[in-house]
Amino acid sequence: MCKESSLPSTPDYLSYMLRALALYALAEFQSGHCTTILVDADTSGAFCIADDGRGHAIARTVADLPYLSFV
Repeated sequence: MCKESSLPSTPDYLSYMLRALALYALAEFQSGHCTTILVDADTSGAFCIADDGRGHAIARTVADLPYLSFV
């Protein structure tokens, strides 16, 4: 028997962002560019994901647009 999904009908952009940040940190680890990933969350809903990887270059561009506008 299949149970109806209780997922919201609108996208949960916060969870998408959290997942993207976690996957980026994991990719840095898997490619050998970091050794530590820290994840912190509290009861108010605030969260932090950090690694000791390469980071984002400020001067980098993608399609002639600043890279950090995509991040």
